[in-house]
Amino acid sequence: MRERLDNEIMALNSEMVRMVSFAEDAIHMATQSLAAQVPDVVERAVEANDEVERLDQTIERRCLNVLLKEQPVAGDLRLVSSVLKMITDVNRIGDQAANIAEMTLRHPDICGSEDSNPLRQMGDVTERMLADVINAFVGSDLEMAKEVIASDDVVDRIYRDLQTDLVVKIKNETDDIETAIQVILIAKYYERIGDHIVNMAHWVDYTITGELNR
Repeated sequence: MRERLDNEIMALNSEMVRMVSFAEDAIHMATQSLAAQVPDVVERAVEANDEVERLDQTIERRCLNVLLKEQPVAGDLRLVSSVLKMITDVNRIGDQAANIAEMTLRHPDICGSEDSNPLRQMGDVTERMLADVINAFVGSDLEMAKEVIASDDVVDRIYRDLQTDLVVKIKNETDDIETAIQVILIAKYYERIGDHIVNMAHWVDYTITGELNR
């Protein structure tokens, strides 16, 4: 009985790593698309998100199967419950990254512009945060999970600074207003990605400690 549960937990961990890996790819491709308009890169971001959604369903089924058939207790129950919560966040991350990539096709003026620099910085930070949070999950590393939460301050700061700058430009009509609005929307997507990763870090904390500190 214990061996079968251990095998299911190992499979869950493996599938979570794969799902997050595809979400990382989606963020990476979205950020790449901001450097230069490349339809192939956008397509790869969308395809990565498709894999995220497929694995979301696979992992959810596996979690429910474990809960119904294996009757996990204590730490195992916390882990399965946390995975069910985290896959929702990973799914949202994939969606938002794909949305960013698709927006670069509709608004090519953003690609390679000065305004794209802070956006790409947000993309790099969130991609690294996502890699760290899955490593914290697999390695039961509480300190790394806390570092992920702290890293979100960088994303929030870039978002606030960019928003303030673009609002001034819009008011003074010193820039293309439509483009400025789209840049703010993309920045908001990245800011939300950061928030979803923070949610995941809190669930890692819960898996390890049994306490949900949010």
